[in-house]
This record gives sequence, structure tokens and C-alpha cells, in this order.
Amino acid sequence: MKKILFIALAVVLALSVGLIGCEGEPTPVIKIGHVSSIEGMYAGFGAGALFGIEAAIEDINDAGGVDVAGENYELELYLQESTSDETLVTARTEYLIDTNGVHGIVGAFIPPPMAAPQVPVCEIAQVPLLQTPGPYEPWTAMTAAFNKTYTFTTTFRIFTPTDPPQLGYLISDIGLEFHEAVGVNSTSHVVGVFASDDGDGIGWYELMGQILDDEGYTTSTWQVEPSYGVGLFSMETPDYAPIIADWVADNVTAIWGNCPPPHFIDLYNAALLADLELEVIFAARAGLFYTDMVGLGANAVGIGLENWWHNAYDPAYCPGVGSTTPQTLFDDWVTAKSQPLNPNIGWGYANVQILVQAIEAADSLVGDDIRAALLAGDFDTIAGPVDYGAADQNCPVPLHYFQWFEDETMTIVPKVVVSQHTFLDTTGTAFLITYP
Repeated sequence: MKKILFIALAVVLALSVGLIGCEGEPTPVIKIGHVSSIEGMYAGFGAGALFGIEAAIEDINDAGGVDVAGENYELELYLQESTSDETLVTARTEYLIDTNGVHGIVGAFIPPPMAAPQVPVCEIAQVPLLQTPGPYEPWTAMTAAFNKTYTFTTTFRIFTPTDPPQLGYLISDIGLEFHEAVGVNSTSHVVGVFASDDGDGIGWYELMGQILDDEGYTTSTWQVEPSYGVGLFSMETPDYAPIIADWVADNVTAIWGNCPPPHFIDLYNAALLADLELEVIFAARAGLFYTDMVGLGANAVGIGLENWWHNAYDPAYCPGVGSTTPQTLFDDWVTAKSQPLNPNIGWGYANVQILVQAIEAADSLVGDDIRAALLAGDFDTIAGPVDYGAADQNCPVPLHYFQWFEDETMTIVPKVVVSQHTFLDTTGTAFLITYP
């Protein structure tokens, strides 16, 4: 009797193993890598990027995954945290490739110094890198010496025209239209120019100053010859006193600049202490995210800058996966984070969409095949169509201008005040900052 029971149990076990072998094979995966910055001074960039990347992966997997050569694959995300320290990016990227074996690396908007170290690593390994390291001019200057065969970028531009020229793709377009909307001109306001002296800030400093000079503005704290003006301050030991002193002496009432959020907050607080009544504040990089601006409280109201994604994008022009639209992606963000819009959620989502569409078009996970598909493709994304130029593997990104408003609950929220695009309507009216 025991012998019969033992044989029966063995048969059951054998059948079970056979069923697992036939029906329980693990689904193959496509490994996507991301070097995150959810800690440190770029945490606003990092939080939005990661949310969008994870949302796209979930949507694609829920929709059935990715078909490669007739086999169904799921997406799997591999993360390495940089803590917003550009000196760690190379090692983190190498780990994703050498240890995790990722098939591609995606990012979203991040200052160019945080993205540049990834390029040589991905080029050597022949792993596609899809990044959004705006703006175009600092990025190209920082990576001019690199081969960028496997690097594909989406960037906005400060001063460099698109080919063919398109309105709404340059800082000069949206910044000057904002001035026009609020009645600012070259005789009504003196403009102070500021920036941090990293690779991102220097490019902004030079080109913003040039834009204003070309438009006939009187500028303060800006010059490049024979040496940089006091508006360019150190990333290491910033001293804002000379900048503030010049702004007071020159009767500055508008400022344009670029620097990390903590530096801008200190600079702006110093201006407030000096009783400077700045009616226009264009705070590129620094003013993007609620988590940075909330510390300023009511003083954040009126701060404005360029932006490159919004939940009000037309879903017919900017489709997500399945039922996801720009608005539903934003709604999910608000539910999860209890925060106003973080524009990086759109580009985190979009870069995953692009990589997956390229893999499906290539019908392959080989880096060379994916690269060829990225060059050949015209991709539909939640951030709009993306078509990489053959010359520099870059696609220009449309811009709009937003300001921080205070809503009925006394929460600061960003609203679009200048849009030159048919797929995005304005959501607020441009205004000058006022003081009690």
C-alpha cells in the first residue's frame, strides 16, 4: 500500500513539474536602465522622471508587453541613484550595463552635466541612450568631443534656430513674448543676468545676455569679454553680494538666469532683503518644481521660466499607451504625490515609449539594430512626435512659458501663460510681480 502511494505521489510531482515546464516558463524581459536623481539638489527632476518611466513601463506591460521576433517580453526597470552628484554618474551607468545587462538606458530632463558622463559609457558598450539633457547649446558644447553614435537626445534650444525655423522652440521666442504680454520692453526695464558657473549655467549666461543685448535691453551683471561679469557665480562658494549691489545700483527690475534651485533661492532671498522689487523673474532650472518653490511660499508667485511638458497637451497629438493621456498621467501623479504638476513625468514616459517602439521596429534587442530603428523612426509619444535628426541624433522640443500662481487654497501652482503651439492652450494670464 505504501509503495502504491509513493508511486502515485511521484507521478503527481512529475506531472506538476511538467506543467511548470510547459506553462510556467518565466516571461523574458527587456531590461531598461535609469540613473536616478531623486536625492539632492535635482530631486525635482528625478522624482518626475522616475514616476513617468515607471508609469510607461506599467502601461506597456499591462497592454501585453513588447513583441520581439514573435516572442512576448515584459519590461523590467533597473535603477541606480546618483544623489544629484555628476561624479557618480559614470560608475552608476557602468553598473547598469556591466552588472544588470540593460538593453537601453532612458532618462528625462536633467541638466547637461548630469547626463554627459553617460555618453562615453554607452558608446563603448553600444547600448542606446535616450536622454533629454536640455538645453541644446550647453549639451552640444559639453559633449562635442564625444562620439554620439548610440546617444539620442530631445532638447529645447536657447538661441539656435530649428531647421526649418519653427516658432515656440527657443528661449528667445517664449521669453520675449512673455515680456510683450506684460508690457516689458527695452526702455521700461533694466535686466540683470545671473548663472552658476557649471557647464549648464555658463551656456545660459552667455546666450541669455546675448538675446537681451540683441533686443536693445540695458543689462546688468552680464559681460563675457574681457572677463565674465559678476552675474556668473561659483557653484562651490557662491557670493551674491556683488550681484545684488550691482542690481541695486543699476535699478534692475527684471532678472533672467539659470542655476540650481538652492542657489537661486539664496540669491532671491538676498534680493528681497535688499528691497529689490523685481517685476520679472526668469529662473531657468531653478523654478521648475513645486518641491523647490514651496519653500519660498508666497514669494514664489510670479516666478516664471521655460517649460517643456504639460498635462493640457492635446492627447490626439501626444498619445500615451492604452487609455493614458497627458491629463490622466498628471492625475495619477497628483494622487500619488499630492503635488502640482511635475513636467518631467511626461518626458520620462515618452523616452520609454520611444525605446519600445524602436525595439519593436527593429524586432531585435541588439544595440546596432535598435540604433538603426531610432534613426529611421518617427515616434508618437505623450510629449509629442519625436524624429531624431540624422546629423546629431537630436530632436528639438517645443517650449512654453509658465508662472507660479497661488490658487484658492493658497497652494502655489504652475500655469501656462505663453504658448505658441496649437496643441497647448494657455491656462493662465501673464502678470508682473507686485509688492505690498
